[in-house]
Amino acid sequence: ALEIDRGLLSHNQAIGLPDVVMDFYPGYEFQGVALGGGVSNLGTVDVVGTTFRANKAIGANGAVGPLFSNMGTPTYPGLGVGGGLHNINLATIDRSRFQSNEALGGDANQGSYAGVGNGGGVYNDGTLLVSRGTFHDNLAAGGHGNAGDIVIGGGVGGGIASGSVTAVGGLRSASLTVERSSVRGNEAVGGDDSLSPPGLPPALSANTGAGGGIFVYQGSADISHTMITHNRAVGGPGGVANGGGVFFFGFIGAVEAELDHSIVAHNAAIGGPDGAGFGGGISAGSFGSPLGAGTTLTVNRSLVKHNLARGGANGDGLGGGIFNDEGSNLELAHSLVFANRAIGGPGGDGFGGGVYNLGDVQQIRARIFANFASTDGDDFYEA
Repeated sequence: ALEIDRGLLSHNQAIGLPDVVMDFYPGYEFQGVALGGGVSNLGTVDVVGTTFRANKAIGANGAVGPLFSNMGTPTYPGLGVGGGLHNINLATIDRSRFQSNEALGGDANQGSYAGVGNGGGVYNDGTLLVSRGTFHDNLAAGGHGNAGDIVIGGGVGGGIASGSVTAVGGLRSASLTVERSSVRGNEAVGGDDSLSPPGLPPALSANTGAGGGIFVYQGSADISHTMITHNRAVGGPGGVANGGGVFFFGFIGAVEAELDHSIVAHNAAIGGPDGAGFGGGISAGSFGSPLGAGTTLTVNRSLVKHNLARGGANGDGLGGGIFNDEGSNLELAHSLVFANRAIGGPGGDGFGGGVYNLGDVQQIRARIFANFASTDGDDFYEA
């Protein structure tokens, strides 16, 4: 076990090389991947009273891997994962700060999941327990000129990203717990000039920005007494933005999540040119993932306010406060959703200023009011 107590990890870098392959499990290989700009943990790490500042995980340029659509096993070429901390087993974070770290996808990679920046502050592929943490001004950014068949050149999880691709083989499931923390000013930004085949569901296509503050793509998440504010998910050209504050993405199986006694405010999901913005505050669902399932999300005694979903040119803004996808269940209990906006870009529409729903919504003494949509459904829109 490793304990980091009252330390400072600053301006370190992990840099992927295109011909280097890391083999963690049979069938799970990573090519040209950079893991943990500050620390990469494969065992147990306790972080107490420590600052991670301006560290970078930088994916390789020019790595080539197989395609998921050709029944190949992905090697995730050119990923930058965990700008501050990469965890693949058990990590606890107590009274610690992650600031201005970056996870950067590489350029000109080929293959499934090529050139993705994942987890600007922290990436979790196991169990992550956070208490009184600060995650400010971190960045996850997709690379440029990548090509493949699924999730190409995306930037996901500006502050924190959590999930395990090994869940496909039944090896593990990720678990995220965040309490009494601040997630502020982080960004997840899609790359540009990356290509994926036409016809993919938007959340799986190229240049996506997803989960500006927190991105959960598998497993479970329990977030309580936490401020999630001023984060942004921004799509690159043709790319969608999903979950300016939080994106609970049922990418691999269902995601079970609870947001309790928390504030989600002043976040934005901004689509790139020809891209939509989904869920300025919160987005939840599988969005057509072939391996995924619906999300079950409970929002209890929380505020969702002053968030924005905005489309790029010719793109729609959907769900200024919350976007709830088809097959997903959202429970709003003793919570307020107000002063959110859904605005279409030039040539686009805005629907569901407060909530845009394709699934099932249950309200228990909750209020949705004083929201705005540029086209229809100021407070609530159900398609």
